[in-house]
Amino acid sequence: MRVIAGIYRGRKLYSPAGDAIRPTADKVKGAVFSMLGEAVVGAEIIDLFAGTGALGIEALSRGASRCLFCDVSPQSLALVKRNLDAIGVGNAEIVRGDFKRALMRIGCAGSTRRILFADPPYSAGYYDEIMQIVIGCDIINEGGFVVFERSADNPSADYESFEKLRARKYGKTGIDLYERV
Repeated sequence: MRVIAGIYRGRKLYSPAGDAIRPTADKVKGAVFSMLGEAVVGAEIIDLFAGTGALGIEALSRGASRCLFCDVSPQSLALVKRNLDAIGVGNAEIVRGDFKRALMRIGCAGSTRRILFADPPYSAGYYDEIMQIVIGCDIINEGGFVVFERSADNPSADYESFEKLRARKYGKTGIDLYERV
């Protein structure tokens, strides 16, 4: 696992032992950032269910202004911290807690364009709950994005105030890209 592009390009990231954490494959990560393009530059990133932190670190490498990493697992957050320290990233915050508390904490703070990555356990079905909070608390600004990573077997959904720009499958992984309108 590595950083694909940007100022940290080629830097290796620590991977988890075992299968408790499911890192986003480099092919999928490349596709996600190809979809987002220049929208990442200057954006505030929220990396829910951060795991290794690979998506948020990739965004920072590509010019995001800052990233909030959130996970409930101490093992995941230790891995995120280890990866941030190894690369020397400073514009990041790590929050331990479930996604609901993390999103509520972010709340309605006016800020620059935001991009939210959410890669929950596939079987948990948190996507609708995430979007209810995002919409209810106005977390993603107009022109901001939500990126869901899901099982390719699970269908994507439509959400009020968001336009689904892409729903793609990469092997067993599905990616949904939504833009706030």
